[in-house]
Amino acid sequence: VRHRATGQTMVVVNAHLFWNPGYEYVKLCQAHYILIQARQFRSNDQEPVLLAGDFNSRPHGCTHTYLTQGFINAKLVAPWYAYHHYNKSDNDTVNYRVQFGKKNSSHNGNATTNTTAADRTDATTTVSDNEKSENGDGIEIHENHNNPTAADITDSDPEKTLTNRLSSLTLNDEGRTLGPVRYILDATLNKLCRWLRIMGIDTVLESEEEEQERTKDGNFILFDRARKEQRTLITTSTRLMARRECPAGAYCINPVFLPNLEVAMVHILLTHGVELEPENWLTRCVVCNGNIVEVVETKEKQRILSSYDAPKDHCHEMKVYECNGCQQGYWWDDRPNSSASRVKSKATRLFRLCLQGGVPIKENSDGTTKLGMFEDLVNIEEERERGWDTTSPGSALLEQQLDIVDWLKDSHLECPFELKSAYSSNNETHDEILPFTNVTYYFVSTLDYIFYQPINFTLESRLYVPKSFKTLNDEEIERGHLLPSDVWPSDHLAIGATFSFRNQGTSNGKEAEPAKVNDESRSDHSNKSTSAGDPPSKDEPVGSQIENTVTGDGNAEKTDPPAILEEQQILSGVPPIPSNDMSELFCMPLGGAAPPPPITN
Repeated sequence: VRHRATGQTMVVVNAHLFWNPGYEYVKLCQAHYILIQARQFRSNDQEPVLLAGDFNSRPHGCTHTYLTQGFINAKLVAPWYAYHHYNKSDNDTVNYRVQFGKKNSSHNGNATTNTTAADRTDATTTVSDNEKSENGDGIEIHENHNNPTAADITDSDPEKTLTNRLSSLTLNDEGRTLGPVRYILDATLNKLCRWLRIMGIDTVLESEEEEQERTKDGNFILFDRARKEQRTLITTSTRLMARRECPAGAYCINPVFLPNLEVAMVHILLTHGVELEPENWLTRCVVCNGNIVEVVETKEKQRILSSYDAPKDHCHEMKVYECNGCQQGYWWDDRPNSSASRVKSKATRLFRLCLQGGVPIKENSDGTTKLGMFEDLVNIEEERERGWDTTSPGSALLEQQLDIVDWLKDSHLECPFELKSAYSSNNETHDEILPFTNVTYYFVSTLDYIFYQPINFTLESRLYVPKSFKTLNDEEIERGHLLPSDVWPSDHLAIGATFSFRNQGTSNGKEAEPAKVNDESRSDHSNKSTSAGDPPSKDEPVGSQIENTVTGDGNAEKTDPPAILEEQQILSGVPPIPSNDMSELFCMPLGGAAPPPPITN
């Protein structure tokens, strides 16, 4: 858009990100993609950018952290890692507990229900017939800067448990060590399951009973098991992927590629950023996924060899192993036709394919790599130089790497712009002054934001936004604070701000007066204009209009100027709102008439 008076242009970006709290990585990628497009859309590198909308991300959540702090360790929110890096020693969570008073509840007795958990802050809702907040508005928000208790974060919904785990992370911690990716495969992928186990990757397979439950009775134990055991699902079923309850980050192998399963395997490892650890190969049981441990006692070696009718003459010299799960026995045998030789040959082939496909090898702290059983069998440099045979069937799959996959493997995913929230209360902590922009019976939080570039804009004022349930429901109607209502016709509260351009030059070299910019941000479901009001005239002091104003409780009363300035969030001369002219709650849009006031009775 172009400012009429000065000719200054800027890019305004409006966003409505995905809603599901179990898919924080989707919101992060959406925000990153939008800003990349905005950067390319600009006519020059100095053209300023405003970003506003419903981000479905709480303060200090994944997307909010990325936008306000300038970068994020995207690995921490990638779905194939998100289950594995929760550390109970972290204590940077803010736990919000919302208590509804008697007049807002039709329940008998007490009931506690976790909200739809999203991003960094855990929230719970307590409904009580016997409790009422001290100020009578039916809500108390308590901040607890310690870890949530087990009761706070325990819930029957695994997606809420996952987001509560995410809540305790420092999301821009680049040095955090991530756990290994773990998999669960549907029953059609038995061969791939064995290969991944040969590589030492923790992999389980859907049982026959679980498959029958899924295909005949519609009971998706596979989904429940993936969440409970914190595993990434791999399947060949597009119908399974399309189901709403399918876990986030599931990978679907096109059945067309089943004859070329080695290609799909390499693509999976590249997609999930798996690093090869040669020393861990052949340490998992291909039968049950248990750990293979060495047997030391000669008597135990004889027992294992006897059970397979193997010769025991030199067992004291042999290395014998046993699975700690199913007690399957293993030992080395150099005969070409032995099962040990066949497994070793298959492992060597898989290792070479991974190297040729570009799968990275995990390095030690000193930058070296240990090849374990492949020390004398494989030359890493030769395999890398040889590369993947692009003429082999199915090789086109390896060219289908998406940008968003690379973003989620980036420990320093950088925001293209330096941004600040218009409703931020602190430059250091990036806290938000609004306790909520969305209020339902089971969810109360801030989801809507306006982000601007401090280097290009000066924040002049903010649109007045209610900060208490009492303000939303001054008539004290039962559940009248819930959105939408007859007074607030959207399920999100409108926010807005007025900005002026910084460093506005003129043709004669003198600096011009700051050009005011009204920015609008509203929920996609709202019909309210939301930018801030016009400043007072130069001859009319701000203090002269403070005699009769709307305060936080919705009643007109005489208030001292400092209280009004704080309540109305007036930053630089925007007058308070007269109680007899509610239309001034909303600004005059550029080039148009003022919208009608909200219904008040």
